[in-house]
Amino acid sequence: MRKKVFVSVCAFIMLAVMIGFIGSTEAVAKEVSWKAQTMWAPSITIWRADKYYCDLVNIMGEGDLKVKFYEGGALVTKSGEMFDSVRNNVVQMGGDWPSYWEGKNTAF
Repeated sequence: MRKKVFVSVCAFIMLAVMIGFIGSTEAVAKEVSWKAQTMWAPSITIWRADKYYCDLVNIMGEGDLKVKFYEGGALVTKSGEMFDSVRNNVVQMGGDWPSYWEGKNTAF
């Protein structure tokens, strides 16, 4: 009987601690803002896929992650600079054609 009471008390304490951690993480969470740019000019429709992806991330992020979309040439002007701009945190997401990054990484 004492063992059942002990196990029940321990389970209750563990549940209370877990609820405390869950409640505290929600209070600590803050909004994260990212910049995303496509290299495609607005005059052609290829940019729509990049914009659509940013919209999906905004929906799925539920306000915790917000991605602002920039059209081609707004922040990064040359296609060869997109890879380095993401690596250097100028933009956090970049839409481009990977074959333009030849020489940056052997995967391309």
